[in-house]
Amino acid sequence: MAHYNQTLVMALKSISDQLIRRASMDKQQAFAAESVASAQKTYDIALIAWQRGLTDYLNVLNARTQLFRQQQIQQQVEAARLNAYAGLVVALGGESGSCHSLRTTADLECAK
Repeated sequence: MAHYNQTLVMALKSISDQLIRRASMDKQQAFAAESVASAQKTYDIALIAWQRGLTDYLNVLNARTQLFRQQQIQQQVEAARLNAYAGLVVALGGESGSCHSLRTTADLECAK
């Protein structure tokens, strides 16, 4: 009976940990989206300023570089968020070796 209780406690802890991780990733995803939107506005402003002759093209390139960095971070957070979701599915007793009906913004390939 003690072994069963210990297994149950460990399973519930795993589920709790995965739920906390997923909530954290959701918050990070929201922050990353805000950062991308801000970087996009900065890029748009830099491009307009260059088109009007108010600044040189280096500012546009710097803004574009920052936009790409923020988009990369956003994609990394999305990958971590999907990983957290997969961990939650496994913690709840789902299979880790197949995709079944899991579909998200990323294309998941089952036949690798």
